[in-house]
Amino acid sequence: MKKIKNDGAAGAVPKKNSKQPLIASIGFGSMAGAICSNLRDSGIKVVIGSRNARSASAKKAFSENFDVTTISRAVKACDYALIAIPDLQIRDFFKKNGLDIFNGKCIILCHGLSFFYHPLSFPDDCDIILISPNAIANKLRENYASGIGDYALCAVLRDKSKKASKKLKYICDGLKISKNRLIQSKLKDEVFSDLFAEQSLLVGGILALTLSSFETMCEAGLSEEAAYLSTFHEIKYIVEAMNELGIKDFIAKISDVARIGSIRAFFESGLKDRIKHEFKRIYGDIESHRFYNNFINPSPEGVGGESQYQKQLNGILNSKLCEAYERFKRKNRQ
Repeated sequence: MKKIKNDGAAGAVPKKNSKQPLIASIGFGSMAGAICSNLRDSGIKVVIGSRNARSASAKKAFSENFDVTTISRAVKACDYALIAIPDLQIRDFFKKNGLDIFNGKCIILCHGLSFFYHPLSFPDDCDIILISPNAIANKLRENYASGIGDYALCAVLRDKSKKASKKLKYICDGLKISKNRLIQSKLKDEVFSDLFAEQSLLVGGILALTLSSFETMCEAGLSEEAAYLSTFHEIKYIVEAMNELGIKDFIAKISDVARIGSIRAFFESGLKDRIKHEFKRIYGDIESHRFYNNFINPSPEGVGGESQYQKQLNGILNSKLCEAYERFKRKNRQ
């Protein structure tokens, strides 16, 4: 196996220990970087497969002292192939690089979307396992270093060798995902819960509620500083308290004004029910495959319609809330 140097030239890559499996990561984004670093720190040999030695991901891998080589060399040499490229690129990736080079390997997926919608595009003669950590990349890395570990949904999607479960455990051990934090999952559960949660709450919901709350206060004449501090700035503390205390103790510890006002504003008013009604529509679009079909075949009127999407995205990026965040960020540096 050859290593691609940062100038594009080829050099020798240390041979793997025959007694220890080699992991090849195809892609080196935020999540893949955290996974590879955790595996390496657990003593597992990792190599990065890259299409271009001058790409941002290859340079990042070099800067973190990973061996980087071509995709074909990485896959041919490895025992496990972590496919860490964007979901919508995976079908074309297999078409371009061929399926035979994956024969006898174990493919690792961090998200099951591509396999759920296009299982026939994946190689046949290999194991396929799913390990989906329930943490963002920097927290996955931090929690590994602190010994806490994270929860992860996992599944054996294909067991060609009849040893896929052992291989899944090997990778999870390398990531310090303990048995009690490893949740066996159906493929559909992982895919749909991931899509729905990020659309309804983790990204879409938080952004929409924070922006709406901030804008309402500003439009009513309150200062942007007060609106920012009481919304965006406080979210982290509220979520941390909720996570640490649990819902019951959190509710017991907040003030009467906060508790009564919140119940009346969202629950007694029926606002929570109206939101849930819209959430069911969002979930229905995912379950019917309408979201995915519109996403890969965008039209101006569809869910993935670029013009409408770009208009909404620009509205968020150019919002007064983003400006307030930047102002407070500068204050913190002073």
